[in-house]
Amino acid sequence: MKTVRLTMLHREEYDREQDALLEGRSRGLGLRGEWKGTPDWYGGRIEQIVRVSRSKGEFTYHLDRPDIKKSTRFARFLGSRRILKVKLSKDLRFEKGNSVREHLSGPFVLCGRVFVPFASREGSAYMVEVNEDEDRKPDRVQGDDKRTSLWDFIEWHNPLGWNQKQVWVLLRCLHVLFLTRSA
Repeated sequence: MKTVRLTMLHREEYDREQDALLEGRSRGLGLRGEWKGTPDWYGGRIEQIVRVSRSKGEFTYHLDRPDIKKSTRFARFLGSRRILKVKLSKDLRFEKGNSVREHLSGPFVLCGRVFVPFASREGSAYMVEVNEDEDRKPDRVQGDDKRTSLWDFIEWHNPLGWNQKQVWVLLRCLHVLFLTRSA
């Protein structure tokens, strides 16, 4: 009975986030009061985790059941479903060589939606859904027209034109800061 209740909570939260996304007013960032029956609502609270391991020389993936957690600014802005947290198994985290890094440096396709890496933190890589598709057509009803490119995502977060002399290490630090969970 508890599992069914948690699943319903996830669906309701996904629906609230989807409605906020389609509204197009950045409601997921919060500070707009009640939304769909929830007072002081803000988005980005659903964590989507993909676990990566290796079996017989091949990378394998496992999508965990979504969990409601504290949000991050990125997930509030984009919506939870557009951020994937990719957790590496211990053996992959400490593997010598670049095979894991090379494997995770490219796009990841989930149900035809393309995710690209943008940050790493504490043994996990973070990926964002971009405005590309693989073997599917964009669907406005799903908010696909509201997706951004990786470049536009970076520009939203930290416009490079405002300070062209900034060091990329600073940009990376800011990514980590915006991945910090908040209430």
